Amino acid sequence: MDRRDFLKLLGVATGASVASGCNLERQSEKLIPYLVPPDDGTIPGEATYGPSVCTECPAACAVTARIREGRPVRVDGTAGHPVNDGGLCLRGQASINRLYHNERLTQPMLRDADGALRPATWDEALRRVTEAWGRGGRRVFLSGHTTGSLSALIDETCEALAIERRPEFEFYGYAALRRANAEVFGIGDVPALRLKGCDVLVTIGADVIETFDNPVDASRQIAARRASGGFRWFHVEPHATMTGLKADDRLIVRPGSEAVLLAWLVHEQASRRVIADAALERLTRSITPVSVEDAAAATGVERARLEDLAESLLGARRPALLAGGVSTTGDAGRTVARLAAVLQAAAGMVGRTLDFTSAQDRSRLGDLDDMEALRDDLASDRVAFAMFFRTDPVGTLDDGGAFALALERARFSVAVTDLLNATAAQCHVVLPASHVLESWADAEPRRGVVNAARPAFAPMHDTRSDGDILLALRDACGAPAPVADYAEYLQARWERVYGAGAARRLVERGWATVRAPRRAPSVRSDAPAIRVDASSPPAGTTLVVAPSVRWFDGRSRQLPLLNEVPDPLTTVSWGAWVSLAPRTARRLGVGDRDMVRLRVGDGSEELPVRLLPALSDGVAMVHKGAAPLALGRAGGEAVAAVPVRIERTGSRAPLPYLAGALGEAGRGAVPGHEPRHFGAAAPGAGGGEGSAEPGGGHGEAMRHEDVSFYDPPEKLYPKIRWAMAVDLDRCVGCAACIASCYVENNVPMVGPDEHLKGREMAWIRLEPYYESDEDGRLVEAGADADFVPAMCQHCDYAPCETVCPVFATMHNDEGLNVQVYNRCVGTRYCANNCPFKQRRFNWFSWNHRPDSQNLMHPLMVNPDVSLRGKGIMEKCSFCVQRIRKARDVAKDEGRPIRDGEVVPACAQACPADAIVFGNLRDETARVTQLARSERAHRLLDELGVGPAVFYLSSKGSHDDV
Repeated sequence: MDRRDFLKLLGVATGASVASGCNLERQSEKLIPYLVPPDDGTIPGEATYGPSVCTECPAACAVTARIREGRPVRVDGTAGHPVNDGGLCLRGQASINRLYHNERLTQPMLRDADGALRPATWDEALRRVTEAWGRGGRRVFLSGHTTGSLSALIDETCEALAIERRPEFEFYGYAALRRANAEVFGIGDVPALRLKGCDVLVTIGADVIETFDNPVDASRQIAARRASGGFRWFHVEPHATMTGLKADDRLIVRPGSEAVLLAWLVHEQASRRVIADAALERLTRSITPVSVEDAAAATGVERARLEDLAESLLGARRPALLAGGVSTTGDAGRTVARLAAVLQAAAGMVGRTLDFTSAQDRSRLGDLDDMEALRDDLASDRVAFAMFFRTDPVGTLDDGGAFALALERARFSVAVTDLLNATAAQCHVVLPASHVLESWADAEPRRGVVNAARPAFAPMHDTRSDGDILLALRDACGAPAPVADYAEYLQARWERVYGAGAARRLVERGWATVRAPRRAPSVRSDAPAIRVDASSPPAGTTLVVAPSVRWFDGRSRQLPLLNEVPDPLTTVSWGAWVSLAPRTARRLGVGDRDMVRLRVGDGSEELPVRLLPALSDGVAMVHKGAAPLALGRAGGEAVAAVPVRIERTGSRAPLPYLAGALGEAGRGAVPGHEPRHFGAAAPGAGGGEGSAEPGGGHGEAMRHEDVSFYDPPEKLYPKIRWAMAVDLDRCVGCAACIASCYVENNVPMVGPDEHLKGREMAWIRLEPYYESDEDGRLVEAGADADFVPAMCQHCDYAPCETVCPVFATMHNDEGLNVQVYNRCVGTRYCANNCPFKQRRFNWFSWNHRPDSQNLMHPLMVNPDVSLRGKGIMEKCSFCVQRIRKARDVAKDEGRPIRDGEVVPACAQACPADAIVFGNLRDETARVTQLARSERAHRLLDELGVGPAVFYLSSKGSHDDV
């Protein structure tokens, strides 16, 4: 296939990049719908779709961009993909916010004589880089994690320009796991989870549904296994994560005691089975003997619970165990990783539930020891030319200040980035990189799978793709590549590496699979002995620094949407905080929003407090990127748990959190939990014998005859009654649905000041309800939690409708509680009358404000959804625009809407397939079957309002210790 056909196929001159060659002003005109249909095949008002890759973390999930009027308006996971299969995490949903970020670099920047960065042209910037490169001396190149063609092009560029490529830098690079697996198996990699058929899963510190490896893939696999039954999940952790709270059994251990627990499990395994492998037997015998009493004393977990864990894991037919996260950092972290490898080998997990063949390629990743070596080279004037490519060591490293001082000694430095980060702010030249939706690219989320990205539209600013920047650098330095641009480079490499026709397959589908070389690791005969300190960890308060489900390692903290969406554990939105258990906080004499000083070694940081009942007493937790505390490093990784001294400062901070209470307090807010304050079910509650509405699981107390002035729902909506089912057993609390709703429905991002006033605009609320005692008081430490995503319930007898003086809120003939924005006069009576508190009032015209407070760029607006003005109410509409679209398609084809044809944005984003939408009048519909489940409940059903959202209560035990 020649270049001309290739570009024609890719749609460079078609609707996928209709804005090619346009400047920003011309693209802004595209906000107005086409008055004259374009001649490029685009149908006005119809969406087109293009493949791309998520870059908010190294997982590199495949995404599909939805393009309207020549610009992308949202991204979703690519359906059918072997890794994320249509799912996308919170950060991935928010990635569109990076494309339209108000602070994106718009052109190259040069440091002038006064030390300030000023705008420049590409010719000026490349000339400055070329002059510095030409002066000779030692040249170094540092990038974040790369795969596929970009990694290959970096190799070629560094070789052509005599630049030393340093090991790649990722703060969460799993150095302890990679080193341990190299020592035990001879493969320095992190295996991929394969849970098909798995009956027992044990995760040690690895927050697999938040940040570890590929959370979307793990969430999808865990949800599928739970749905099929015969599956039990244990999670061991010293702090608090959604992973632990969603596991069937959560074992809270003392920080640093995980090695003792694993050593005991290894010896238990050896005592029950004959180990035929001589190398494995020798390694097992080298491990320090640990008894169950030792394990119980060190971890603080009851002996009975430890024995239950051992019996389940060691008696499983197809077990899986994975260690990682905070448990594999610190002095004992590498020991934890090596013990996990031994247990994986002894229990026959390798090659079955843990797969090294299809693991992500991390062979180029370095560790913090490599970063220290680079820092020393910079500080000692041994570096004449330093290039930082899509990485921010100054802003990410715990001792970033020391790296910044070393960087000042470099004679010349250049950064490639999209937003001005801490490292780029110190460089002599900053080259602006295009967003992946403006670029040609590829990525390998795992061995044997490659994802392709093509431009959804032309760059908004004077930026270039990663590959084109490297090619321009080569050309400027006199070593041009034999291709004209990165698109041509990709085509040639795809055909060469993945086979003839690969370019066409990648562009048409967005991904392709190839056969990966089989990797069958076995225990090395020279694996070093493993010694374990079985003594109990020292007493005192421990600070745990954990990755954030919203920011990852801090790289995504600049995105407004990821601050607007509250942290699922604490409901804090904007700002940084330290989480404390209620008992710890009471001992310190502090509460929510009280400022405390954290002292770690010689450093200190002041943060406000947010109570977190899921934490055990004596453990404080902050998220990476929230506090620049230097915790030290061990085994090539940053230490995540250190002793801390906490002091009360006496001041308070304006910390916005959106939950009025962290517990139910007997209100029955969690589906399946009966309210304590209402006694038996109130008359008029739905789901009884006199109602045709589905909704099992309500018990005999709910069996009664409805009495109402209104006609029954089956008479009001005889053909279509739209409804939703949310399976709380599948839901992992990741908040991807909230971000997806923001993007799809143009929900305003209002910022921290409005959040402090209680004026958040989210259409979906995800609140944690922590475990309470019989009196409704929160459990003091290590509490369990239920996560309930709540939106407008579209009630049959909606109390909001009866109080609206202008009929702005009403029911349509398909059972939707609609909001007619043109009628609304903003009395807010409907919000006052909503028992679910799911209505929002527009205090400002957020999407039309021209000043810097407008967090939503005009081009980010979804044209399918109207922008709401000041002074009106808004709420979840069940994505009525998607219902209309499906109805129009069905009408054109002369048929009714099919089940599953309407998928709201929240359901489309959910990686665990926890949200199902459909027609309750369709007896065969999936939502109807779920609504009739014995696990189905409706929120506050005793009020008799007849919600159309059915929650399937969790089946898991979710025991905490």
